[in-house]
Amino acid sequence: MIPVTGDERPAAGHRGTRDKKTSPRRQANDGATTSFLPCDDDSVVRTGAWRRALGGISLAAVVLAAGLAGPAAIRVWRAGRAPFPGLSLDETTRAEERDRYVRAAAVLPGGDLYAAASGIGLARLSRSSDVLWSLRIGVHHDFFVDAHENVYLLTHETRLVPEVRASSEILEEFVTVVSLSGVIVRKVSILRALRRSPWAPLLERAPEEPDILHANSIEALDGRFAGELPLFSKGRYLVSLHRLDAVVLVDPEAESVVWTVSSGFRRQHSASLVPPGRVLLFDNLGSMIRASRILEVDPAALRSRCLWGDGPGDALYSETQGAVQGLPIGNLLIVESNGGRALEVTPDRRIVWEWESPHRTLVDGKELVATLYSVTRVAPEIPFLEREDPGGADRPRAVPAS
Repeated sequence: MIPVTGDERPAAGHRGTRDKKTSPRRQANDGATTSFLPCDDDSVVRTGAWRRALGGISLAAVVLAAGLAGPAAIRVWRAGRAPFPGLSLDETTRAEERDRYVRAAAVLPGGDLYAAASGIGLARLSRSSDVLWSLRIGVHHDFFVDAHENVYLLTHETRLVPEVRASSEILEEFVTVVSLSGVIVRKVSILRALRRSPWAPLLERAPEEPDILHANSIEALDGRFAGELPLFSKGRYLVSLHRLDAVVLVDPEAESVVWTVSSGFRRQHSASLVPPGRVLLFDNLGSMIRASRILEVDPAALRSRCLWGDGPGDALYSETQGAVQGLPIGNLLIVESNGGRALEVTPDRRIVWEWESPHRTLVDGKELVATLYSVTRVAPEIPFLEREDPGGADRPRAVPAS
């Protein structure tokens, strides 16, 4: 986890090597990530408008095995036994290599950790890294944890759906709900929900490949904005569908999509509902140039505005992946996945701090940086953090932003 404080300025230290004036470093895709070694020098956090940072720590999922790795980690979960016993690793199979990293992780108030290994399953680790339970399931990309510690997973299964593709199998996407004890309690087909809705024609955008939807983010709504936005009531799912360039709202009771926005962005990730009732997302390619943007969409008017990525000093580009989290004080936590970079920015577009992944290697003389799949701010007041000192010698060194 990356410590961030708004109360005291971190000590100065070594500056990172990234040159903002050059093109981004090449990034690795899923299979190559596992071959990376940590760089020798310390991880670097550069600070800018540091007094305007949201306090707390950030949980980074550039992780190997079942723990957080690298010199930036101040709190590490590392399983003492394999979380998925009996899994046979085949180094020649790209899918099996995914077991070597965690695609998404979430820390709970008591210090337990949910971790999803892409294509393999979900595990719950205690604060002391004991594997409490694990579930073999085809989880991918993202999951959401509600106030009761139930987990909403994006999963998919290879199936023949003649109504969609007459003679070939497709990946059917689901929202699968798992209880805090690791039991599947619900499963809703996103494809079925879309086909049963007025927005079924969106499927005409689907590619010929099996992965026709490619869901990449999920949020189970708590209903806090239902007064202003009745459609966005408690229990519905906000899902990003990458292949369709669409964000949809799924009613699990009706098994139908009840709202969607599908223009103004392209190959988006990380859709979430933020105050005052806006859909926040990472727009990977919607600007139609080699650049990404952070957009805020008004669900009622279906109008969007750019919050980051379209102005001087806002350089942002991640052709794939990417994430954004709205913070309680109005700042944004942005993950430029392909560049291995995370940064917090203010509403008036000032960089509070930024971090660059230390996980790099050289291939054919070119520097590669490991994909940074997610960084999530963890509230500083959760009980297990209040009992632990996040400072000390394990802090990454920090320098003023240039």
